[in-house]
Amino acid sequence: MHRALEDGRYVGTRPGRFTEGFYPIPSEMQILFSRAGITTQRMVASVGIAATLDESTLDVWSDGAAFEELLSICVQTAEEPTLEGATTHMLLIGRKGLPAR
Repeated sequence: MHRALEDGRYVGTRPGRFTEGFYPIPSEMQILFSRAGITTQRMVASVGIAATLDESTLDVWSDGAAFEELLSICVQTAEEPTLEGATTHMLLIGRKGLPAR
């Protein structure tokens, strides 16, 4: 994991587990896409604060009202810049060949 912090690359060594990955910080994602001619329109956490849920919070899925409330909070915070680095997956929405807004 130290390597992932240093250069974003993860190389798994455990057989049968995740083998390789790239873990950029959010600002690095924008730079990477910019170099490819893509202008960032939005950065969205696809997991967001739900990444912090554990077994003890799974009961919320069976309670419709609680689930809707949790989902609403996840959507409301999906584009919160201060939470970008805390999510497990990010979605960069961009346009190729257009100037930045």
